Amino acid sequence: DRLLSETLVVSVEHHEVLGSTNDRAKALTHEEGVELPAVILSDRQTAGRGRGANRWWTGPGSLAFTLLVDTTSWRIPRERIPIVALVAGIAMVEAVEPRVEGCRLETRAGLHWPNDVYFGARKLAGILVEVPIKNRLVVGVGINTNCRLADAPNGLRDRVATLLDVTGEVQ
Repeated sequence: DRLLSETLVVSVEHHEVLGSTNDRAKALTHEEGVELPAVILSDRQTAGRGRGANRWWTGPGSLAFTLLVDTTSWRIPRERIPIVALVAGIAMVEAVEPRVEGCRLETRAGLHWPNDVYFGARKLAGILVEVPIKNRLVVGVGINTNCRLADAPNGLRDRVATLLDVTGEVQ
């Protein structure tokens, strides 16, 4: 309800389980009557994606969502679309930094070009921007919020960070 009443978003879908919020947003681009901008949220993704063949782990308590916008009404020219991932990454760092500030004096949140947010040497969040059809932009965000490294697959535990593990507090 707050997304609809306090933001520019005009439609929201929430799923307990979904393959990928970006894939769902891309499917919506082919449906008639979808009001934009729209947000697709999922408590759990089973096929979250990153760039190329990379997968995104969505542990219990993670935040996974996709924003679907009309580039014409938001006046985003096609040649400026690549900058969206960078801007979204910077916004994510600015949102995360106050939460992790002082947790480890030598470690800060930062942007790993072009669209990953790291805490020190560990990935905390990722952004995946796609253009499924003309005049539609899909901005997917995955952030390890209230999940724990102990729940991560073995191959990821030494490469990812979660806000809960870093701060010791539910976000």
